[in-house]
Amino acid sequence: MGVVLVVGHLTEDKIEESARLGGAAAYVSLLAQRMGHDVRLHTAVPESFPYLDQLPVSFHIQPVRRATCFALEYTADKRSLELLHLAKLLDTSAAGLYRLFRNCA
Repeated sequence: MGVVLVVGHLTEDKIEESARLGGAAAYVSLLAQRMGHDVRLHTAVPESFPYLDQLPVSFHIQPVRRATCFALEYTADKRSLELLHLAKLLDTSAAGLYRLFRNCA
């Protein structure tokens, strides 16, 4: 299979008294890896982000002090989502991504 480049925020999702890995970038990366692709993920998290070992992919981390974090609440008929912290925006310019991933092939 080929190389899949994923660009996006990994998040910490807080649900009641626990926290877990979240974010579309995490789930896209996991799916692509399970389909047999070599996944390269560009994200903005602290270098000590506790969930990195849950993703069997190659990382390029844009270091930030705090990761994007959501509080989720589930009731019988709905889910509510509150943004607690937004990490610094990623460099997604064409030149920036080319520099990061030009050696992926």
